[in-house]
Amino acid sequence: MRLSLLLLLLFFTLLCNFSFCDEEKGKGSGSEHIEILLRKLEIDDYVVRSATLNRLFYSDDKRIPAAVEKVFKSTSDEDCRYWCACLLLKTGSEEAKKFLLKGLRSESERHRYHAIAAFGRAKEKSVLDELKEAFKHDPVPQVKTVAAYALANLQVEEGYQFLKEKVKDHSWLSQDMAAVLLGWLKRDDSKTLLEELFKSIPSTDVDRKGIKICAAWGLAHFGSEEAKLYLVEAGHDSLTAQVGICEVGEPMIEPLLKVLKENSSASARRNAATLLGILGNAEVIAPLAAALKDPTYSVATAAAIALGYTMHKNAVEPLASLATNPEANTILRHSAVKALAILRLDSCIEPLTKLLDGSACKKKDDKSQISLRENAASALAKIGSEDAVKPLCAVLSNKETPLALRKSLCWTVAEYRISAAVPTLVEILKEEDPEIKKYAASALRVLCGKDYGTDYEKWKSFLEDGSQKSLLPFIRK
Repeated sequence: MRLSLLLLLLFFTLLCNFSFCDEEKGKGSGSEHIEILLRKLEIDDYVVRSATLNRLFYSDDKRIPAAVEKVFKSTSDEDCRYWCACLLLKTGSEEAKKFLLKGLRSESERHRYHAIAAFGRAKEKSVLDELKEAFKHDPVPQVKTVAAYALANLQVEEGYQFLKEKVKDHSWLSQDMAAVLLGWLKRDDSKTLLEELFKSIPSTDVDRKGIKICAAWGLAHFGSEEAKLYLVEAGHDSLTAQVGICEVGEPMIEPLLKVLKENSSASARRNAATLLGILGNAEVIAPLAAALKDPTYSVATAAAIALGYTMHKNAVEPLASLATNPEANTILRHSAVKALAILRLDSCIEPLTKLLDGSACKKKDDKSQISLRENAASALAKIGSEDAVKPLCAVLSNKETPLALRKSLCWTVAEYRISAAVPTLVEILKEEDPEIKKYAASALRVLCGKDYGTDYEKWKSFLEDGSQKSLLPFIRK
């Protein structure tokens, strides 16, 4: 089966030599910038995480290896493990090298591809002979092509000449990939080849649009404004173009801002908003906040989530204003809550509390408002600090809180392992309503590893003798 170009190039968003790398290094290892990127790394999103690892690759900040190793060991996404291993290889990690060697020698073409890409990017000379072997004998065009890149990056001229030859070969299955790789190598004599390929394909040629996008992607590394504009215009309906925009990085912010502010296509504006959130810093907050008022709701919701993706403290204010506005569209408010959950900053607690306790809702018991309050509760649970958990317990213990919301909160504190809620749950067992008692008992069973049903006295004794402490080593405090 032919390897997916998109999946392969997603991996390579980490491995390139793109234009804002020097800027990433220049911002300093102890800067707020690195802290934001490390927090972005925690966002469990395929493109966001790959783009973030990409930007971390060129920093020598001492906090980075531990954060990347945590993702490497915890993620179930095999592609992500390769991204992490590539970065860890740079730091001398033997574990990462063993992982990549296993991939290099695997029968899986996808694993071979990823491993070869990582070794090539890291310029790992100890595997040069195996890279040459893959280049000469691997039967998979994509693997052979990436092996050519690896050799070229290790100054083996044969690999570079192969890429230049194949970018002109319309019959080569990986012509598109060769175009991108030449852009990443960024040698002057390949610029003309990329320009010729890009201009040879009419924008109306649907069959070869993917190749034109990849040629534009490669050209963007040479600063071509025409190529960058094409990537943005094509990006709204091409995931390959979106990945390319993320990989090229900072130089794409201006064309993306132009599209967000001026383009008549809602899908183009929506895509621009999302990508600005992934790539941007403080400079994109105001434009994204303005886009919260876009007449097309899908654009406004994308802008809200994008504000969360920035992981910037200045994003809290516009999101809080939208989330707590009882006159705002409910769908937009949900998006704002989701974005506040992504940010997980202490300054998010106050607006989320106003939603949870109902003070920012017109009708506290309305079904749509309860759903909004449930999402606010989940966001507070994700923050997980003492200040975030207090309003959760307060609303849960309040008998005036709608039953549906109280039941949902029992599930929330159990799911997020909120041990501070145990005393509140035990007190609920004194109430008369059998349904809420059943939900409280279920949450207690999850949190404490014991099952005393709805028996208040047994749970009270359990709390008083302190034995629950030994049963909750995994609970967040």
